[in-house]
Amino acid sequence: KHKSPTSNKISDIIRFPKTVYSGVGSLNSLSSIELDTVAIILGPSLYAQEIADKVERQLKNVKSKRFLRSKGEPKEKDIKDLASSLEKFSPKQILAIGGGSTIDIAKLAWLIYEQPNYNLGKFDDGIQDLKLRKKASFIAIPTTFGSGSEASSAAAFTRDKEIKKTILVSHDFLPDYVILDPELGLSASNLTLFSSAFDALTHAIEGYVSIINKPLLNPIAIMAVKEIFKVLDNIKEKN
Repeated sequence: KHKSPTSNKISDIIRFPKTVYSGVGSLNSLSSIELDTVAIILGPSLYAQEIADKVERQLKNVKSKRFLRSKGEPKEKDIKDLASSLEKFSPKQILAIGGGSTIDIAKLAWLIYEQPNYNLGKFDDGIQDLKLRKKASFIAIPTTFGSGSEASSAAAFTRDKEIKKTILVSHDFLPDYVILDPELGLSASNLTLFSSAFDALTHAIEGYVSIINKPLLNPIAIMAVKEIFKVLDNIKEKN
C-alpha cells in the first residue's frame, strides 16, 4: 500500500524487476547487457555448474568469477563471508544462478557488500530503504520456479544463534535484470521439477486465499494453479 502524495487515499502499487527476458534462448540476452566485472553466485550442484558454464560463454571479454554459496538456506555468517569475498573482487554486477536460497543469499551478500556496517542481527520491521546500487547492480537467473525470489522484494535468512527464519524486505532487492529461460530446466531431475512445482503451487494457493485484496491477485493465482497442474501431467506422461 502506498499513500498518494496529493491526497490521503491509499493506492496499490505493483512492483516488478526492471527488465525481464523470457522464453527459450533468452539466456542469450546476457550478451546484449552492458557488463563489467561480474560476480557469479551459484550453488554447489552439478546442475548449477552446467548452467554457469552456459552463462560464462555469454560473458565474452567480461571479467567474471564464480562464488559458491554454502549448502542449505542462507545463514548470517555465510552471508557475511560471501560479502567479504565479493569485497575482494569488487564486482560491478552480481549475478545469481539458482533457486530461492541462492538468489536470497546473493541479495543479502550484495547488501553487505554495499553497506558493510548494516546490522543483519537487528533491523526495524516493515519495508527497508537500503539505497543499493552504489557499487553494483543485480541480475537473477532462476533455475527453479518454486520460490519466485527473482520477482520478490524479500530475502529470507537465519540469524546467528537463531533457528527461525528472518525476512528482510526491501524493494531495492528487485533485480535490474531477470532471465527466465525454460531451457535451463531441461537437465533438472524430476524430483527437482516436482518439488519446485509444488512449491510454486503452494505460493499460488496462498495468493488466492490471502487477506490482501488486490484485483489482479485472484486471476493470476487461478491461472498459475491451472498451468502447474497441466505441467505436472505432462511430466508424468513422459515417464
